[in-house]
Order: sequence, then C-alpha cells, then structure tokens
Amino acid sequence: MKPLSLLKLLFVPILVLGLEGCEAMKSGAPPVSPEMVRAATASGESMETLVEGRRLLAARCTGCHALEPISNYTPAEWRTNVRSMADRSGLTGAEEQQIVSYLVAARESM
Repeated sequence: MKPLSLLKLLFVPILVLGLEGCEAMKSGAPPVSPEMVRAATASGESMETLVEGRRLLAARCTGCHALEPISNYTPAEWRTNVRSMADRSGLTGAEEQQIVSYLVAARESM
C-alpha cells in the first residue's frame, strides 16, 4: 500500500471523530425540548426564555469551562452557581435569570 493511501485511511476516521467530538463539546447544554417547555411553563417561564438562556449559557459560560451535568445541582444550587459567576461573565440580572430558568427546566425535565 502506498504511504499516501495509508495516511488517508488513518486521517479520515480521526477527522470525523474529531469533528463529532468538537460539536458535542461546544456547550454541553441539551437543546430546549417540549419537556423543558412544560416544566418552564408550570413556573411561568416561556420557551423564548429557555432558548435565550441556553444561548447565553453557551456564549458566556461554556466558553470558559465545561458545563457540569445539569442533574448534579438542585435549582437552588444552580441559582447560587450562576450568581457567583454573573459579574465575571458580564451578565445582567435578566440574563442571569434566563440561564437559571433554562438550567432548572432542563433539570426538571430529566
């Protein structure tokens, strides 16, 4: 087998695995689901709030660190965690609440 052919055989699977891994690691935040919307609606939140909360989480939080598994923290602990990092990530009070709403709805829908 030619060296170039061997290189192609090794490179393509590695590239595919690498790209899939990058996509999965972008935010670690599950997409907004109907279950999340039901959980949020019960507490007075909207689907738009969840979508924006997820976007903010990906843009402001997971750029610096990986998202812990959402089920690892209670709603109260998520509020505390987000509050403790809000200033460093430049979140407004409304943005902070949107992230918390998303995390709580995601946790409650699991």
